[in-house]
Amino acid sequence: MVTLTDIAAEKIKTYVEGQSKSIDEAGLRAGVKGGGCSGFTYSLAIDETRDGDHIFENNGIKILVDDLSLRYVDSSEVDYIDGLTGAGFQVNNPN
Repeated sequence: MVTLTDIAAEKIKTYVEGQSKSIDEAGLRAGVKGGGCSGFTYSLAIDETRDGDHIFENNGIKILVDDLSLRYVDSSEVDYIDGLTGAGFQVNNPN
């Protein structure tokens, strides 16, 4: 399962509403992409449900994970950080 912090959920809701979409139509797709020397990198995107997706709901947001990515992002938490060096989403994975 993938979870969201409260601040991450609010930022996602605000973004989706700004795109003139309903939060019921879209969800946060969490996954991994093959990288270079460092292996996988996390990817986050607003997307619609696809066949075969694992769907979790947290803080009123659907979190969509494809079958391949599930084993890499399971137990992760998505947070939103706003600091002196910049702002953005961060994936915290205890594994």
